[in-house]
Amino acid sequence: MKRMNRSGHVPTILLLVAAIFLVVTSLYSFYLFGDKVNDNARDLLQLQIDLEVSRFYVQQVFEDSVDMAARNFTTITNFRKQFESDVASRNLGIKSTLNFFAKIREGDYDVLDNADGSYNVTLENVFVKSEVGNNEIVKTFDLMREFDDAGIK
Repeated sequence: MKRMNRSGHVPTILLLVAAIFLVVTSLYSFYLFGDKVNDNARDLLQLQIDLEVSRFYVQQVFEDSVDMAARNFTTITNFRKQFESDVASRNLGIKSTLNFFAKIREGDYDVLDNADGSYNVTLENVFVKSEVGNNEIVKTFDLMREFDDAGIK
């Protein structure tokens, strides 16, 4: 029996070893990349949650403070003092909401007397900011609340 030339098996074996190496390398890179995607997704989710919580907090403080000041309304000056005092007492020092509290403290809002005996309290260009790592989201919005001598409309 004659032996056959087996030199064709060496390239086939090298091809198999190279394929296994590429598969293992690819799986390892997917594993490493997958952790980074999860971390980034977690950071972005945290940004969105912080932003919405801050926006909701600012909106609630604004509405509740207008409601409290409107209950004891006598004059616009009296309303402003009570409104600013109530807002200042609710400042928790949360970094993302400091713009809102600064605007109220500086009197950067309007109390408008409407012709029908009602009043509008408006605060424009309020922003909340959320930061996680190098990521940052800023959301700008306006606040408005209407009341009359009987209370909130």
